Amino acid sequence: MLGYLTRTFLVFTLITTAICAEARIGESRSTIERRVTDRNQGLVIDDEALMRHYINQTKFRDAVLTIDSRGELVVHDNLDLSIGIYYKTIGGERAYESKLVQKNGKPIDNPDGWLYFVVYHKGKSVLEAYKKSGNVTNAEVNGLLARNQGNSSWTAGKLPKEKYPDDYEPFMPHGYYRNDLEVLADSAGDTVTVFLLEIDRHLNKTKQERENEKAPDSLSGF
Repeated sequence: MLGYLTRTFLVFTLITTAICAEARIGESRSTIERRVTDRNQGLVIDDEALMRHYINQTKFRDAVLTIDSRGELVVHDNLDLSIGIYYKTIGGERAYESKLVQKNGKPIDNPDGWLYFVVYHKGKSVLEAYKKSGNVTNAEVNGLLARNQGNSSWTAGKLPKEKYPDDYEPFMPHGYYRNDLEVLADSAGDTVTVFLLEIDRHLNKTKQERENEKAPDSLSGF
């Protein structure tokens, strides 16, 4: 147990030191939420039903969440992670929660505007996903990458094998890498995802550990 906690501490020490002060990935929760809600053009989604509905649509859900004993999705244990979900309008319109809910009370799958998902480690952003009601344009992709480039720059394409840190192959899909080798990004249809390579490494490690723990039960009877 002590060894596990020591490894966890070392991994997230790397995450903390990898964050560039000028990059938006790595911002504090308070800074992100202040910007998102500025001039009432965005809002924090804190309704549990809405949060559950929208998190189920994300491609990173299984990497970050697990099912607890009650059958509910919760953030992986022992990772000091939390998730924030936000709604942002397009064109400066005022954001209302009514834009997220149908008249029958059910959530709207793709509300007009943006859904913005942030995974935090100890209050600092380590993974961000921007999901638009329609396909993201090339200009929007470039704009989001520019906001997250810090003092580095982006290269399109998968991280070359010769650049893998310690021979680690990235776990989550990506189509861009930052040239400081600290941040990866992906763009697919309506979503742009930006994440620290170190959080990708740790989520992959946790996934493998959980699969190994379940293996004896899944093979029972053979």
